[in-house]
Amino acid sequence: MATTRKTNAEPAQKAAKAQAASRSASTQSAAPAKSAAELKAASALEAAAAQARAALQLQMKQWEDAVRMFSQKQFSAANERFVLAAAGPAVHIADKARSYAQICSRKVSSRKSIFIRPTIISITGWNV
Repeated sequence: MATTRKTNAEPAQKAAKAQAASRSASTQSAAPAKSAAELKAASALEAAAAQARAALQLQMKQWEDAVRMFSQKQFSAANERFVLAAAGPAVHIADKARSYAQICSRKVSSRKSIFIRPTIISITGWNV
């Protein structure tokens, strides 16, 4: 009759698995708790990021309004919006806004010029 012998390997394997499980559990729970100062700093960082996102969104809105007014040839109103967009946090938008603000100011100043109808002198010398 064949008898089955239990080897000492089975209890050793179970013990090794239990140790590995306890090590992984202890490394996960061993993460230090954040102090009040760290939580306050993280909160301040999140608030600053939210404020930066809001400033960027405002700049984009001003830029879009200015471009719409520029395309409608409302150069005076567009100039005001471009100047506001030029003060925003995104450098690439601010640079373009400054360029368009200069264009708008030139368009506005050229429209304010007074055009005097020139007199045409014909060959006979009479004004027409």
